[in-house]
Amino acid sequence: MNRRYPLGAVFVSASLFTPVETAVGQNWTLTSAPSNSWTSVACSADGTKLAAVAGGYYAGPIYISTNSGGIWSLAVAPVTYWSSVASSADGTKLAAATIYGSIYTSTDSGSTWNQTSAPFMIWPFVSSSSVASSSDGTELVSAGSYSNSTGIYISADSGANWRLTSAPLAFWNSLASSADGSRLAAAGGNYNLSSIYLSTDSGFTWTPTSAPTQYWSSVASSADGTKLVAVARGYYGGPIYRSSNSGGTWSLTGAPVTNWSSVASSADGTKLVAVAYGQSYGVYAGAGGIYSSSDSGMTWTLNNAPLTNWTSVASSADGSAVVAAVGGGGIYVSRSIPTPDLSIIRSGTNIRISWIIPSLNFVFEENTDLTTTNWKDVTMPPVLNPTNLQNQVIVPIATVGSRFYRLKL
Repeated sequence: MNRRYPLGAVFVSASLFTPVETAVGQNWTLTSAPSNSWTSVACSADGTKLAAVAGGYYAGPIYISTNSGGIWSLAVAPVTYWSSVASSADGTKLAAATIYGSIYTSTDSGSTWNQTSAPFMIWPFVSSSSVASSSDGTELVSAGSYSNSTGIYISADSGANWRLTSAPLAFWNSLASSADGSRLAAAGGNYNLSSIYLSTDSGFTWTPTSAPTQYWSSVASSADGTKLVAVARGYYGGPIYRSSNSGGTWSLTGAPVTNWSSVASSADGTKLVAVAYGQSYGVYAGAGGIYSSSDSGMTWTLNNAPLTNWTSVASSADGSAVVAAVGGGGIYVSRSIPTPDLSIIRSGTNIRISWIIPSLNFVFEENTDLTTTNWKDVTMPPVLNPTNLQNQVIVPIATVGSRFYRLKL
């Protein structure tokens, strides 16, 4: 059946329709991925290509999916103690870190992997390494977490070469990158550095933010790096904080205090998903759940997902396709129908129409009269803008006249 949605139709001068917001990650489905000690998951911008790594107390494999989690296959990668995985926007370039600080990369969507020149450190000098990637997969950042002895490393050539940055040696738990790799966030949690540091020059220099002292476990960023969200854990549980000005100021959200393990953000920073790990001790003992937000973290809703030991979560660019992993369990996915919003900007003699990369296949259409049904496909293919994860079409104003645009599912 041909289904049509007048989502974000625009005239050449203004947006005429505002899309209706849909629920984020409310219902979850167990995929066919095998049960394992999953430590991290990643996905492409459209949510179709997934990667999952396992480690924990036992060495584990890497699994990949190219159909949104429908089928999973074992990657040609070492069975070791994997701790983190990151993906480029198109899902072809992946980077994965082990607890020993070694970094592996893949250029074929995870089918095969090669070790990079990243420093390999023997226990107990580094553990629980984290890795983040720019949207094109060329800018990588990695850090470890053991006592105060690990720094932050960056690579500008997809992992071929690495250099130590000026970031303090600390217990770094999580890293996040803007789409272009210029803005980075690092979340630390130990006895003398429980803060969030930022870099605005691709990791060369780092400065602390005003984020409160917490045992930060995960941090996520919007595509432009202006919206940040960070979650914490610990014996007494932890809160969720957000920033809408690139880490300049932070505000406490309405999320419950619990043992948060991971958080993910949509490209525009409006849709967030956070997962918690169950714990058998402390004030907030109990099984962990999944919470989501569709207002940049101001309010949070408990999802219809099992209460268990969630370890990692990743989101598509539009926030409508989400994948989450269980430590010692399976991998779940959540999908909702996205409502992409078309935006239009005049640039000289052209107009630029853009929308966040959708997690479903929309067709870009045009019409000269809204009172008719004469919608036609726009022949000019959209081009990905890697700095904001948006599809863009440039149309000369002279050829437009009175015209309307929409996306059709």
